[in-house]
Amino acid sequence: MNGEASRAGKIIVVVAQLALQSARGAARVEQMRLQARRALQYSADESGAELGALAKDANDVPLPSNGWHWSLSHCPTHVAAAVHRAPLGVDVESRRDVKPELVERVLTPVERELLTQGGEPAFLRGWTAKEAVLKELGLGLGGLSRCTIVDCEPEGLVVECDGHRRHVRQLAGRERIVAVSSRDDAQVEWRDLAGIGVRP
Repeated sequence: MNGEASRAGKIIVVVAQLALQSARGAARVEQMRLQARRALQYSADESGAELGALAKDANDVPLPSNGWHWSLSHCPTHVAAAVHRAPLGVDVESRRDVKPELVERVLTPVERELLTQGGEPAFLRGWTAKEAVLKELGLGLGGLSRCTIVDCEPEGLVVECDGHRRHVRQLAGRERIVAVSSRDDAQVEWRDLAGIGVRP
């Protein structure tokens, strides 16, 4: 197997801290978008992918580009992105305190009990895993109630949604948690970059 073929079988998830400096409003949103696209290009380069135009369907679901599926995410502090031959979903969230009402709305009592055994904040682990699966399946947040966390694994969580079972890989850091979901359970490699951002 040549190097390009072996890289194509992996999901290389690129995570980078945002470099926004003092940007606000629309300028901040644009910089976040540019930095997420830059992380996506880094993943494509590492994967041997040549991306063409990046387009989305009427439901805002990314369409394949030159045969490569892509997903990106951003939060107030980080961006994350990846490409893969099969559909995938990526989500990143900043570590933060969350109101109990939101936790109760997103996680069932059984899920909360299951997640508290893992040591990481239950809400962020559950939220990123479910969001990654929803993105991979092309569903919006309206599908959240159909996603159920059924098990914890050393590298992430097992999520079931609409009859699909996914082994979601997660990377936890001091400031953020990242999740990736794909139907083929491909090997995941993480690239945590100190800042690939577009600076003003």
